[in-house]
Amino acid sequence: QFELDILPSARLLERLDANILEFLILSDQIPLNEAHHDFRDLCRDEMIFIVPPDHRLARLGTCTVTDLAQETFLVKAAPSATRTFILDKIRASGGTLGREMHISSTEAIKQGVMHGLGVSILSRFTVAHELDAGRLCEVPMDSMRFERGIRIVFRRDKLLSPATMRFLETLVLDQGAGPAVQKRFPASDG
Repeated sequence: QFELDILPSARLLERLDANILEFLILSDQIPLNEAHHDFRDLCRDEMIFIVPPDHRLARLGTCTVTDLAQETFLVKAAPSATRTFILDKIRASGGTLGREMHISSTEAIKQGVMHGLGVSILSRFTVAHELDAGRLCEVPMDSMRFERGIRIVFRRDKLLSPATMRFLETLVLDQGAGPAVQKRFPASDG
């Protein structure tokens, strides 16, 4: 049985620790308890600045951290690891946000940007289709990149079922990690 849950990171880790879930796919920005959790790197995730195609910054073709303070920024409300990651990077570059609109889901943020409610920074994976279709526009930010790792997290003291192990190995191989560099997962034989 395969079940996909999209929940805040803290709740997902609670469910992993309670043996409700066998593994998680999380950002590498989520702190783990190394005594209890192990992980395997899955892929890199580039987050990009997006605007509607008719936005002034789309016409300029570039953006600075100062430009963000003049925009309504669509972002998840706290607590959110993605929010923290984005805001920390902006602050580290000397920037601040102007108006924020808190939206609970990535899909709703994407729709809000498409409908001109504001701008955002989202995973390229999340907006690839809308970029290709011309419903969103990526605007490069001068001297600032938002990139994080995505990893598979599981309990250090738990063996994974053969079906889960096979699924995870397939997932890792599909992301371009060949057998020579692929790390094995702890498997049970039942």
